[in-house]
Amino acid sequence: MKYSIIAVGDEVLKGEVANTNCDYLSKSLMEKGFDPSFTFVCGDIEADIAKCLDMSKDSDLVVLTGGLGPTPDDLTRQTVASFLGLPLALDQEIKNQIKQRFQKLGLPMPDNNVNQAMVPKGATVLGNPNGTAPGLYISQNNKTYILLPGPPRELVPMWEDYALNMLYTPGQKTFKKEYYVYGLGESAMAEKLGEMLMRKEQPFVAPYASLGQVRLRVWARVKNQKEFENISSKICEEITQKLAGNLFEDVLEIELGKALKAKGWTLSSAESCTGGLIAKTITDVPGSSDYFKGGCISYSNEVKMKILEVNQSTLSEYGAVSEQVALEMAYGAKRAFGTDCSIATTGIAGPGGGTPNKPVGLVYICVMWPGGNKVIKRVFTGGRSEVRFRTMMVGMYEMLKRVSV
Repeated sequence: MKYSIIAVGDEVLKGEVANTNCDYLSKSLMEKGFDPSFTFVCGDIEADIAKCLDMSKDSDLVVLTGGLGPTPDDLTRQTVASFLGLPLALDQEIKNQIKQRFQKLGLPMPDNNVNQAMVPKGATVLGNPNGTAPGLYISQNNKTYILLPGPPRELVPMWEDYALNMLYTPGQKTFKKEYYVYGLGESAMAEKLGEMLMRKEQPFVAPYASLGQVRLRVWARVKNQKEFENISSKICEEITQKLAGNLFEDVLEIELGKALKAKGWTLSSAESCTGGLIAKTITDVPGSSDYFKGGCISYSNEVKMKILEVNQSTLSEYGAVSEQVALEMAYGAKRAFGTDCSIATTGIAGPGGGTPNKPVGLVYICVMWPGGNKVIKRVFTGGRSEVRFRTMMVGMYEMLKRVSV
């Protein structure tokens, strides 16, 4: 069964708001057993919405997001009704619900919110406890149209609590096993996996590269989880063997946390060029206080000397961006926070500040653990955010390698 997604809204079309709804819905529908046909993004113009609907006419399911608000530019509801030849009628119950929502906030309901209570004939209303715009489920001529509000905090619960359960997909569904690859680029990983990435039969193996990591998915369309495990176990074993040391079942910050807890070790950070990004990412994980004790953003030389006890002579002789300073920063973090391990970063994230001997993108990362330490030098390309992110990823991966031994 085929699906199309139509994201409606000038703010999405112009890139002012990221189209995260499409990614979320596509993933959910693939797992449900639907296959993608088209994804459209259009502005708040009735003719453009209708054009997207027309181009989706061969899809079994069309999901529209956005354009269900009360203002004159919210045109999704009436455009779909017109396209399907369905009259709109006021639903008094929805009107009352919207009115009650405003009363709870101590506000009068504006007259234009009545537009949100207009329902195409035969449509099923999808409740919205997080906003005033109800969703709509319309079935006509063996096709299904689902209208969802644009804000993710409204769309996600409406989709999961109502719409998704109303979809029927006979036969097979998508089952998958996901891995995360660190320390290898996409091309290096592809060399190790060889023809496995070109499989023409189930289960399929697909890489998805992003900054600092590659996500690897083994997937198949089968009837149940047991059948998937039966046909995928051999492939998963081969992948595990070929990518040993670089393959993980979870994201880097979670894997690092699990490894530290298994060893009973604690971690601290000393960050210059990454500006606290390592500490922030590690502490995004619930329960990270069990192993992460603290971090120091030592952006200035003064802080490096005063808090981390980096020697002034080291800074004078080698400069703040150097192997020697990274090493002393890591020692300083361990000492200041009383931890078993530490990660330190110093570098030139750009866009300025580089020299012929120390170009933009040059970073030094020191990882320290009981009984050893290692300073890694890298020269990254890309903008400031990319350099900082890559530095963080390398630092956490290099730390994970030592803790996992």
